[in-house]
Amino acid sequence: MGTLATQISTQIGTAVPGLQVNGFFDALPTVPAIDVYPDEAEAGLPLSFRGVNELNLNVRARINALDRESQQQLLVKMMSSGPESVGRAIRHDRTLGGKCSSLAITSMTGFQLMQDAGGKEWYIGVVWSVRVVP
Repeated sequence: MGTLATQISTQIGTAVPGLQVNGFFDALPTVPAIDVYPDEAEAGLPLSFRGVNELNLNVRARINALDRESQQQLLVKMMSSGPESVGRAIRHDRTLGGKCSSLAITSMTGFQLMQDAGGKEWYIGVVWSVRVVP
C-alpha cells in the first residue's frame, strides 16, 4: 500500500498543490487527500487466480465538500488523463518497482459524499479499485 501511495505522490504531487497521500486508511484527512487501503469486501481474504494470491486495494481521493466549484474541478482533473490523473499515476509502473508482477484498475466510482470518522466533516470523493498480483 505504501509503495503505491509513494508512486501516486511522486507522479501527481507537484501537479496538485498541498496533496496529502497516505499509504493507509486516513479517517481524518487534510484535503486534497488520497489514501490507499485494503478493499473492505475482501480485506484479509486473499483471492486465488491460477494459484496466485491477489490483493484488492482502494485508492480514494477526497476534497472539501463545502467548496462548490474549484475543488470539484480538481477532483474531475484527478479522474481524467492529465498531470493530475490518479489513474495515470497508478498505472505509471504496473510492477511497483518490481514489488509485484502486475496491477490493474478494475473500477472507478463517480463523485460520492463521504464523512470523516468523527462525523463532523464532509468530503466529496472518488474511489479507484486496484487489483495487485504478487
